[in-house]
Amino acid sequence: MDTKVSEILRMLDNYEGNEKEIFEMLEREVTARKALRKSIKKRLQSIENNS
Repeated sequence: MDTKVSEILRMLDNYEGNEKEIFEMLEREVTARKALRKSIKKRLQSIENNS
């Protein structure tokens, strides 16, 4: 498990009614992971097309 996910889980364990901040962190993490996945997919397609 990576550091960012661990940080979010720790915040959930120490929940103090700050759901907006937790939601925003989760939203940013999902967005970043989607962008990374899209980038990797494009690179793999490029490699396949050049083979």
